[in-house]
Amino acid sequence: MSEFVEIRDGTPNEESLLPSDTKYDTVNEQPLYTSRLRELIPLVLRNILLSIITLGIYRFWGKTKIRRYLWSRVSFRGEPLEYTGTGTELFLGFLVVMLILIPVLLLNSFLQIALQSKPYIFIVVQILYGLVFFYLIHIASYRAQRYRLTRTSWRGIRGGMSGSAITFANKAFLCTILTIVTLGVMYPKMQVTLQKYRTENSVFGNVNLEFDAPFGPLMKSWLFSLICLLILYSVMGYFSYTFFETIETKPSQAEMFQLVVGVLIALTVIGILTAIAMVWYSAVVIRHFVSATKFENLSATSTMTVGQLLKIYIPAYLVYGGLVVLFALTTAMTSGDSDAATFLILPIIALAIFGTLIPIIIINRFIAAFCANMTITGAFSAARLLQNQQDKPGYGEGLAEALEVDAL
Repeated sequence: MSEFVEIRDGTPNEESLLPSDTKYDTVNEQPLYTSRLRELIPLVLRNILLSIITLGIYRFWGKTKIRRYLWSRVSFRGEPLEYTGTGTELFLGFLVVMLILIPVLLLNSFLQIALQSKPYIFIVVQILYGLVFFYLIHIASYRAQRYRLTRTSWRGIRGGMSGSAITFANKAFLCTILTIVTLGVMYPKMQVTLQKYRTENSVFGNVNLEFDAPFGPLMKSWLFSLICLLILYSVMGYFSYTFFETIETKPSQAEMFQLVVGVLIALTVIGILTAIAMVWYSAVVIRHFVSATKFENLSATSTMTVGQLLKIYIPAYLVYGGLVVLFALTTAMTSGDSDAATFLILPIIALAIFGTLIPIIIINRFIAAFCANMTITGAFSAARLLQNQQDKPGYGEGLAEALEVDAL
C-alpha cells in the first residue's frame, strides 16, 4: 500500500489503497467445479425428510445448506466461492412477504365473489391482478439475484447489485408487450435487454461487470426454433383434439388404456423434439452472453453445445416423464376400483421426491457443464479487488420464495 492515502471529496481514492507493487497476472483458465452427486443427493433427501417433519419450515435452512455446498464447489484460481446467507434470513423474508401477499390474495377472492354479477368489471380486475403478479415475479427475480450476490464472496470479497427491481420489471413489461405484438419474433430482444440490465448492475468487490451483446446474432437461431415450436404445438393440438373426441364416445377400459398410452407416447416424442429445439437455442444464447460479459480486464468464451445440454436435461426428464406415465397408467387401470387405488400412493410419493431432486440435479450438472466449457482470459490481480461497500439486504428473497420463482 502507498505511504499516503489520497482523499477526494471526503472519500479515499481506491488507487491509493492498493499495494504499490500490485501486478496483473495473465489468466487463461477454466473455473473448476468439483461437486459429486453422491454427496449432493443425500443432502437433498435429508432436506426433503426434515421439511416434511417440520411442515415445510426447514426448507429455508435446507436450501441454504444446498447453496453452501454448490457455491463451495466452484473455484477460480484455486480459491472457492463462499455462500454466507442463512436460513433465518430466507425464513424472515418469506414471513414478511406473506404478510403482504395473504391480504392481496384474500382481496382477490372476495372480488371474485362480489363481482360475479358484473363480468366486465370482473375481467378488468383480473387483468390488473395478473399485471400486479407479473410485476411481482420480475421484482422477486431481481431482488433474489441481489440477495445471492451480496451473500457470495471470493477471497473474502463479496458481490453486490445496484439498479432498481421496479425498473427491471418495467423493462420486462415493455419487452413482453413487444414480444407479444411481434408474435414471439422479438423474444431475443427481451432476453438481451433484461440480461444487460442485470449484468451491468452486478458488481464484485469494487468492479462492475460489463455486457455488450447485440440481439441481432440471436435472431436467425430463434426464428428457426420458433418455426419448429409452431409445428410441434400444431401436432400436439391435433392429438389433444383426437383424445377428447374419443373420450366423448365413452370407450371401454381397454380402449381407454390404449388411448392413454398412445397419447402419452406422442406427447413424450413431441416434448423431446420441443426440448431439442429450445435447448439448441439456449446453447446459442449461452455462448453469446458469455462472450459479451467482461469483468475489468477479464473476458470469457463458452463452447457449450446442444448435445452437452441435452445430456443434462433429457435423462432427468425421461425419468420424471416415466413416473408421470406410470402414474397415468396406474390411474387408468384402477379407475373405479377403490382397493386398487391404494397403489397410487407409490407413484405419487415417487413423483414428489423426484420432483424435488430433479431440479437440483439439473442445476448441479448445468454448473458442471458451464464451468467445463468456459475459458476465462485476460489480465487479473486479486490484490486490486477492494471490498464491496454497498448495503446488504437484511433478509432474503421472500417474494421469490412465495412465488416459487426458481428452484435454487
